[in-house]
Amino acid sequence: MRTRRPHRSGALGASGWSSLAGGHTRSVRAVVTHDLLTGDAAALLRASPLVDVTVTDTVPLPPPAATEPRIRQISVAPLFAAAISSIVDETSISRLFE
Repeated sequence: MRTRRPHRSGALGASGWSSLAGGHTRSVRAVVTHDLLTGDAAALLRASPLVDVTVTDTVPLPPPAATEPRIRQISVAPLFAAAISSIVDETSISRLFE
């Protein structure tokens, strides 16, 4: 069973993730749309049970996070390009959310 737990702000806390990883959970992953992996976020990630973290490229990754192998950054450029194209062509962007 997949559980979505939004993380509003701040660093990923080890105590918060330990409850998820403690029971019958096989893996814990995070998907972040506008990441701010500052300070000791990369170290906290290394100490967490997270298998990986997928982030968008809307904010540049700071050096410690950029070299963390469990962080995968994906581009939002194709989505933004399609949205801008639809706006210019005066067509609906709702197809982008299907």
